[in-house]
Amino acid sequence: LPSTMKRDNTATITINPEGQYPLTSAELFIDNNLVATLSSPFRFRFTPADTNLSIGTHTVKAIGTNSINSKKTTEKQITITE
Repeated sequence: LPSTMKRDNTATITINPEGQYPLTSAELFIDNNLVATLSSPFRFRFTPADTNLSIGTHTVKAIGTNSINSKKTTEKQITITE
């Protein structure tokens, strides 16, 4: 996911599993609003206009859950432009 993208552009968010235990699911949030629950291959096509994001900076957060129910959270800031 790029750090800056235009409102009408599309990017693919990919969650790369890491660790000893396989990733079983991932939840994707934008500004703490759930936008997708993912399973393998853990990819989500994202167009800011489709999620009604305003121009400005937003937080994209992914929470991954592995096979022993351990969770890991990753966040990234993204700036939406016109």
